[in-house]
Amino acid sequence: MNNKSLGTATLAVLGFAVLPAQTDSITQTASVPQQSTDITNEVLLPLIEKFNTALGTLNQVIVEFDGRIVTTTGLAENLDAEPQTLTANLQGQFTLSGPDGVLFSESVIASAQKSVSAFDGSIPADFVGPASFDFQGLAGTKSDTATYTVADPEFTSFLGGANEPLDTPFIFSATSTAQVTGAANLANFILTEAGADVSVTYNYMPHTTSVPEPGVVLGLAIVSSVVALRRKWIAASVNCGEVSPG
Repeated sequence: MNNKSLGTATLAVLGFAVLPAQTDSITQTASVPQQSTDITNEVLLPLIEKFNTALGTLNQVIVEFDGRIVTTTGLAENLDAEPQTLTANLQGQFTLSGPDGVLFSESVIASAQKSVSAFDGSIPADFVGPASFDFQGLAGTKSDTATYTVADPEFTSFLGGANEPLDTPFIFSATSTAQVTGAANLANFILTEAGADVSVTYNYMPHTTSVPEPGVVLGLAIVSSVVALRRKWIAASVNCGEVSPG
């Protein structure tokens, strides 16, 4: 093997390649714990961070929202002289705002019914017995998902960098109304609470880097072996007087 052949072999096994780009993702979650309504401009914690553009190129943002409202106390008692069917109605309105304004505005409705006896004569109403209606735990939930790409105006509001804060607050508000119908005369006692969860996923393309091909390390070993063998062959040939060391 002459020097030209050796050089060709070396070029054949050495090289660098840009591997095919692989997408990656980052998911963050935050919440507002369940609390008494109404709720006004409550910040979800921990704070959601914007996408750090130093990591790569952002392709897609997925925001998932879950809101809930529940009666933590729900009691009613029929005070009519006749049996009645009582209906408990619960309504809620959720709003979630992100870095570029309102992302979700959702309403939820839940109801429950019970046939009760005529007024049992207990004064004040004790909310027990066949004339009473316990609807504690009546709940309404709402889930929604929004997906943003570079074509959407909201997309850029999720981008962060070295020269600006990465934290971005998500703001939750909730209002509720609850009532019991079905009797002209009734007593009721109602407490409601609401809460929310949000999940934000960034799908992005990491910055590509040039890396050695998998065969480079093996190729280096092969070339080293070829060089060593060639040197031994030359040395042996010189000793035998077959070739000149040049």
